Amino acid sequence: MALLRYVEGRELTGGDGTERRLMGETLGRVHTITRIGHRRGGFESWLTPTQREILQVPWLAAALVQVRSEFDAPPHLTWATLHTDPAPEAFLLDPTTGEVGVIDWAGSQPGPALYDVASAVMYLRGTDASAEFLDAYLATGAVSTVEMGHLDVLRRFRWGGAGAVLRRATRPQRPHRASRRTRRQPTWPGCRTPQP
Repeated sequence: MALLRYVEGRELTGGDGTERRLMGETLGRVHTITRIGHRRGGFESWLTPTQREILQVPWLAAALVQVRSEFDAPPHLTWATLHTDPAPEAFLLDPTTGEVGVIDWAGSQPGPALYDVASAVMYLRGTDASAEFLDAYLATGAVSTVEMGHLDVLRRFRWGGAGAVLRRATRPQRPHRASRRTRRQPTWPGCRTPQP
Protein backbone atom coordinates (compact mmCIF):
# COMPACT_ATOMS: atom_id res chain seq x y z
CA MET A 1 0.00 0.00 0.00
CA ALA A 2 1.26 3.48 -0.81
CA LEU A 3 0.08 6.85 0.41
CA LEU A 4 -0.06 9.31 -2.47
CA ARG A 5 0.03 13.06 -2.01
CA TYR A 6 0.32 16.25 -3.98
CA VAL A 7 3.86 17.49 -4.61
CA GLU A 8 4.77 21.15 -4.91
CA GLY A 9 7.64 22.18 -7.13
CA ARG A 10 8.97 22.77 -10.60
CA GLU A 11 9.72 20.18 -13.23
CA LEU A 12 13.38 19.30 -13.69
CA THR A 13 14.95 19.50 -17.12
CA GLY A 14 18.08 17.40 -16.57
CA GLY A 15 19.98 20.28 -18.12
CA ASP A 16 22.79 20.47 -15.57
CA GLY A 17 24.78 18.19 -13.30
CA THR A 18 22.86 19.20 -10.17
CA GLU A 19 19.52 18.23 -11.67
CA ARG A 20 20.90 14.98 -13.07
CA ARG A 21 22.25 14.08 -9.62
CA LEU A 22 18.85 14.83 -8.05
CA MET A 23 17.21 12.54 -10.60
CA GLY A 24 19.68 9.72 -9.88
CA GLU A 25 19.37 10.01 -6.10
CA THR A 26 15.58 10.13 -6.23
CA LEU A 27 15.15 7.22 -8.66
CA GLY A 28 17.62 5.17 -6.61
CA ARG A 29 15.56 5.81 -3.48
CA VAL A 30 12.37 4.81 -5.26
CA HIS A 31 13.91 1.51 -6.37
CA THR A 32 15.39 0.86 -2.92
CA ILE A 33 12.04 1.46 -1.20
CA THR A 34 10.06 -0.66 -3.70
CA ARG A 35 12.64 -3.44 -4.25
CA ILE A 36 10.98 -6.80 -4.96
CA GLY A 37 13.94 -9.15 -5.33
CA HIS A 38 15.95 -10.67 -8.19
CA ARG A 39 14.52 -12.27 -11.31
CA ARG A 40 15.54 -13.20 -14.82
CA GLY A 41 13.51 -12.24 -17.89
CA GLY A 42 9.86 -11.70 -17.08
CA PHE A 43 8.75 -9.14 -19.66
CA GLU A 44 7.11 -11.72 -21.91
CA SER A 45 4.23 -9.38 -22.80
CA TRP A 46 6.55 -6.47 -23.66
CA LEU A 47 7.96 -5.87 -27.14
CA THR A 48 6.17 -8.82 -28.69
CA PRO A 49 7.37 -9.13 -32.29
CA THR A 50 4.11 -10.80 -33.37
CA GLN A 51 1.89 -7.78 -32.66
CA ARG A 52 -0.02 -6.87 -35.83
CA GLU A 53 1.29 -3.30 -36.00
CA ILE A 54 4.89 -4.47 -35.58
CA LEU A 55 4.59 -7.16 -38.25
CA GLN A 56 3.76 -4.38 -40.72
CA VAL A 57 7.36 -3.14 -40.25
CA PRO A 58 9.58 -6.17 -41.09
CA TRP A 59 12.88 -4.72 -39.83
CA LEU A 60 11.29 -3.86 -36.48
CA ALA A 61 10.00 -7.39 -35.87
CA ALA A 62 13.48 -8.83 -36.55
CA ALA A 63 15.10 -6.23 -34.30
CA LEU A 64 12.73 -7.06 -31.45
CA VAL A 65 13.58 -10.76 -31.67
CA GLN A 66 17.25 -9.82 -31.22
CA VAL A 67 16.52 -7.42 -28.35
CA ARG A 68 14.36 -9.97 -26.54
CA SER A 69 17.10 -12.61 -26.80
CA GLU A 70 19.63 -10.15 -25.35
CA PHE A 71 17.31 -9.24 -22.51
CA ASP A 72 16.75 -12.87 -21.54
CA ALA A 73 20.50 -13.55 -21.44
CA PRO A 74 21.69 -11.55 -18.36
CA PRO A 75 21.63 -13.21 -14.94
CA HIS A 76 19.03 -12.29 -12.35
CA LEU A 77 18.42 -8.54 -12.18
CA THR A 78 17.09 -6.46 -9.30
CA TRP A 79 13.36 -5.91 -9.64
CA ALA A 80 11.43 -3.02 -8.15
CA THR A 81 8.30 -1.02 -8.84
CA LEU A 82 9.08 0.75 -12.11
CA HIS A 83 7.95 4.23 -13.03
CA THR A 84 8.43 3.07 -16.68
CA ASP A 85 8.84 6.61 -18.05
CA PRO A 86 11.11 8.67 -15.74
CA ALA A 87 11.64 11.69 -17.97
CA PRO A 88 13.16 14.75 -16.26
CA GLU A 89 9.79 16.49 -16.06
CA ALA A 90 8.43 13.66 -13.91
CA PHE A 91 10.77 14.86 -11.13
CA LEU A 92 9.46 17.88 -9.22
CA LEU A 93 11.81 19.99 -7.09
CA ASP A 94 10.31 22.01 -4.25
CA PRO A 95 12.61 25.06 -4.09
CA THR A 96 11.51 25.82 -0.53
CA THR A 97 12.34 22.45 1.02
CA GLY A 98 14.78 21.07 -1.57
CA GLU A 99 12.71 17.88 -1.74
CA VAL A 100 12.17 16.01 -5.00
CA GLY A 101 9.01 14.04 -5.78
CA VAL A 102 8.28 11.73 -8.70
CA ILE A 103 4.90 12.09 -10.40
CA ASP A 104 2.92 10.31 -13.14
CA TRP A 105 2.86 6.71 -11.87
CA ALA A 106 -0.09 5.62 -14.01
CA GLY A 107 2.04 3.15 -16.00
CA SER A 108 4.03 1.75 -13.09
CA GLN A 109 4.53 -1.99 -12.75
CA PRO A 110 7.09 -4.49 -11.45
CA GLY A 111 10.22 -4.90 -13.55
CA PRO A 112 14.03 -4.70 -13.60
CA ALA A 113 15.23 -1.45 -12.03
CA LEU A 114 17.67 -0.99 -14.90
CA TYR A 115 14.70 -0.47 -17.25
CA ASP A 116 13.94 2.83 -15.49
CA VAL A 117 17.64 3.70 -15.47
CA ALA A 118 17.83 3.02 -19.22
CA SER A 119 14.75 5.17 -19.78
CA ALA A 120 16.25 8.10 -17.87
CA VAL A 121 19.55 7.74 -19.75
CA MET A 122 17.59 7.84 -23.01
CA TYR A 123 15.92 11.11 -21.99
CA LEU A 124 19.25 12.55 -20.85
CA ARG A 125 20.76 11.83 -24.29
CA GLY A 126 23.03 8.88 -23.60
CA THR A 127 25.47 7.54 -21.03
CA ASP A 128 28.11 10.25 -21.52
CA ALA A 129 25.61 13.02 -20.80
CA SER A 130 24.16 10.98 -17.91
CA ALA A 131 27.36 10.53 -15.88
CA GLU A 132 26.14 12.52 -12.85
CA PHE A 133 22.78 10.73 -12.96
CA LEU A 134 24.40 7.29 -13.10
CA ASP A 135 26.94 8.06 -10.33
CA ALA A 136 24.19 9.36 -8.02
CA TYR A 137 21.96 6.37 -8.77
CA LEU A 138 24.75 3.88 -8.06
CA ALA A 139 25.59 5.65 -4.80
CA THR A 140 22.11 4.78 -3.46
CA GLY A 141 22.91 1.05 -3.66
CA ALA A 142 19.70 0.30 -5.58
CA VAL A 143 21.70 -2.00 -7.88
CA SER A 144 25.31 -3.16 -7.85
CA THR A 145 28.09 -1.92 -10.11
CA VAL A 146 28.25 -5.42 -11.63
CA GLU A 147 24.55 -5.33 -12.46
CA MET A 148 24.95 -1.87 -13.99
CA GLY A 149 27.17 -3.58 -16.56
CA HIS A 150 23.95 -4.82 -18.21
CA LEU A 151 22.67 -1.28 -18.79
CA ASP A 152 23.36 -1.34 -22.55
CA VAL A 153 21.14 -4.42 -22.95
CA LEU A 154 18.33 -2.66 -21.12
CA ARG A 155 18.92 0.47 -23.19
CA ARG A 156 18.37 -1.54 -26.38
CA PHE A 157 15.32 -3.18 -24.80
CA ARG A 158 13.99 0.29 -23.94
CA TRP A 159 14.63 1.55 -27.45
CA GLY A 160 12.63 -1.42 -28.68
CA GLY A 161 9.65 0.59 -27.50
CA ALA A 162 9.88 2.24 -30.92
CA GLY A 163 7.12 -0.20 -31.88
CA ALA A 164 4.78 1.63 -29.54
CA VAL A 165 5.86 4.95 -31.06
CA LEU A 166 5.11 3.63 -34.54
CA ARG A 167 1.67 2.45 -33.44
CA ARG A 168 0.89 5.85 -31.92
CA ALA A 169 2.07 7.58 -35.08
CA THR A 170 -0.66 5.83 -37.09
CA ARG A 171 -3.44 6.93 -34.72
CA PRO A 172 -5.24 10.29 -34.62
CA GLN A 173 -3.59 12.74 -32.25
CA ARG A 174 -5.32 13.38 -28.94
CA PRO A 175 -5.72 16.90 -27.56
CA HIS A 176 -2.69 18.09 -25.61
CA ARG A 177 -2.86 17.34 -21.88
CA ALA A 178 -2.91 20.09 -19.33
CA SER A 179 0.45 21.03 -17.87
CA ARG A 180 1.60 18.87 -14.98
CA ARG A 181 1.86 22.06 -12.97
CA THR A 182 -1.93 22.53 -13.16
CA ARG A 183 -2.89 18.98 -12.16
CA ARG A 184 -2.69 17.23 -8.82
CA GLN A 185 -0.17 14.41 -9.08
CA PRO A 186 0.81 11.56 -6.76
CA THR A 187 4.30 10.66 -5.65
CA TRP A 188 5.79 7.67 -3.88
CA PRO A 189 6.39 8.45 -0.21
CA GLY A 190 9.95 8.47 1.01
CA CYS A 191 11.51 9.39 -2.31
CA ARG A 192 12.64 12.75 -1.02
CA THR A 193 16.08 14.07 -1.83
CA PRO A 194 17.50 17.18 -0.16
CA GLN A 195 18.85 19.78 -2.52
CA PRO A 196 22.67 19.89 -2.36
